[in-house]
Amino acid sequence: KIHRRLGWMTRIHPIMTSENRIMLGLYSDVWNTSLAAFTEDWGKTWTTGEPILTPQLGNIQPAFAQRKNGDIVVYMRDNGMPKKIRQATSTDKGITWGEVTPMDIPNPGSSVDVVVLANGHWVLLCNDTTEGRHIVTAYLSEDEGLTWPLSRQLESFEPDAGSGSYFSVIQSKDGLIHVTYSYKNEKTPGSSIKHVAFEEAWITGGN
Repeated sequence: KIHRRLGWMTRIHPIMTSENRIMLGLYSDVWNTSLAAFTEDWGKTWTTGEPILTPQLGNIQPAFAQRKNGDIVVYMRDNGMPKKIRQATSTDKGITWGEVTPMDIPNPGSSVDVVVLANGHWVLLCNDTTEGRHIVTAYLSEDEGLTWPLSRQLESFEPDAGSGSYFSVIQSKDGLIHVTYSYKNEKTPGSSIKHVAFEEAWITGGN
């Protein structure tokens, strides 16, 4: 069993940082940290950047977004303290990283995902609670991740009545934002994958 835990795993979809450079997020449950892997020949060969390190550890399952100036921002699950989404910025295309800092958005130890929209705005999916995964929220940033003033809930259960987690978010060519996630509802036995689609304006419409 130990050998199965020594490797690096992936969860979030990759991004394209140029016409032929794919950037894929990896993480280790053993080292409790993240890094990025790169390929410029469509997966034939791979290189990696330096690990995204912090003394607090626990920053895993990285999701990347690239700014117009080329900087890359990573958002990560907090597997420890202070129970807030972790973030860091790379100014060299993901090879090295600046300080890992907590956002103002809480995180109960659950995965997040981010997508850059065609108009340059960013959408972040997360469980913005300190305990449980019963709240699912979409946040909108109009300044490339510097601030996240707008949000709207996709799910809002009582703590033990349901959950949504492990998000994947993309934007289709028609402009719709598509989100899939693991979904549980106490009224329905078992679990499933839920798919929702909405326009950016839905987030700004308020609760």
